[in-house]
Amino acid sequence: MASTGRSSVRIITDPNARIDLPEGTRLAPMQFYGQNDLPKYPEGALADGVSGVTVVVRVLFGKDGRTGEIVASPLAPEYSGPYSAEFHAAIDEAVRTWTWVPPEIQTLGDLLGYEEDGRTEVRNITAREYVSIRVDLAFTYEIVEGMGRVRLEQSAGQPPGLSEGEGP
Repeated sequence: MASTGRSSVRIITDPNARIDLPEGTRLAPMQFYGQNDLPKYPEGALADGVSGVTVVVRVLFGKDGRTGEIVASPLAPEYSGPYSAEFHAAIDEAVRTWTWVPPEIQTLGDLLGYEEDGRTEVRNITAREYVSIRVDLAFTYEIVEGMGRVRLEQSAGQPPGLSEGEGP
């Protein structure tokens, strides 16, 4: 019986990242939607039993809804072991199919009221501007007891919309 494997993804936060927003604005976060599959386990790596591999990339999610460059993240050592090119290619192929709404800077207007908590302001939005964002993602590949699963590892700050599914 051929081995099957699992991959997972988590977002890594850059401790030096900052966003300075103009007064009277807020940042609405990026939102993933639809079926966003994780990378496939490279067949050669699976056949050779290569497991426990973590590949960390920085992805440019464009304000136009397109995936830009996918490069090694400066937040972690670059994986350069066996099947490095295949692991990177699998990530590139999967991430370029993901669907999302880019983050947007919203210009806030008049106060309309408060949320049920009595503290959170509700304001109308007078202008919106989508912005590009770079996100660091750590993909971990593991071989699991002969079952082919691609599983999402949930972690704090993980955006919704990244899917779990069966796969090699």
